[in-house]
Parts: sequence; C-alpha cells; structure tokens
Amino acid sequence: MMPTLNDAMTYLGIEPEYADERIIQNVSDALSAAIGLLRGGIGADADTVFAEDSRARQLVLIYTDDLYSERTLSAKANAAQRRLADSLELQLRMEYAKAGGT
Repeated sequence: MMPTLNDAMTYLGIEPEYADERIIQNVSDALSAAIGLLRGGIGADADTVFAEDSRARQLVLIYTDDLYSERTLSAKANAAQRRLADSLELQLRMEYAKAGGT
C-alpha cells in the first residue's frame, strides 16, 4: 500500500497529533508530489502496479522526505539518499517493463 499522510509524517519524524495545519499541508503536498514522481519515473500506473511492493513504498517516502526536508540534509546524506532512490527506481522500472506496464 502506498504511504498515507500519517505514514509520511511518521517517516519524517513528525507526530501527526501535534502537527499544525501548515505542516500537515506541506507534508501532504510533498506526498502527492512524491507519488507523482513515482508515476513519472516508473510509469503512469506504478502506484497501483506496485501498490504492495515495499520498494515502491520506500521510494515514495524517500521522495517525500527529499521534497519536504531537503534543506536540512547535509550534502553527504542527500547524496546517499539519492543513490538509494536511483537504485529503487531502476529496479521498479525494469519490473514495470517486464509486467507490460504503460
């Protein structure tokens, strides 16, 4: 299952019950964009094709984190996260193509 808003907030270290409206909106926007990135990078229906794939879920969370908090990551941490995301993207693209995705 793709991450929910609460999943994304937990991943970011934000306790949902203590988040104000601005934080909730910012995380929600980042999560929506992250799912869009998955679709754009892998395939238009990647979020449904890989709905139960933990790699796709992790990739969406990495994208969300990158979009939400990139400004606070060190260059080294950001580069490591980008390498991981690149590897996950490649794996999912290959499997998507094998599955005949559009």
